[in-house]
Amino acid sequence: MYKILTIGELLIDFSPFKDENGNQCFKQNSGGAPANVAVQAAKLGAETFFIGKVGDDNFGHFLKNELEKYKVNTKGLVFDKENQTSLAFITLDNKGDR
Repeated sequence: MYKILTIGELLIDFSPFKDENGNQCFKQNSGGAPANVAVQAAKLGAETFFIGKVGDDNFGHFLKNELEKYKVNTKGLVFDKENQTSLAFITLDNKGDR
């Protein structure tokens, strides 16, 4: 079995969608390229580890739970009481591209 260590960003992506009334809304999703690699490798059967830092807030704890849901080892994830978890709001052009 492969072991893969990823290091770097872990953040909340707010992705746009329209509700049943056509209002623009945003959905909370986990994001960050290194975390995405860890999750995808875990889905393929690798033992994966993530090292990074998030805020000690609801978003940070949501992200930890998301990684653990996919069996990513989060022992290297640090919760920072001084700073908040990074948030990114995604916008789409007329073709639906980011």
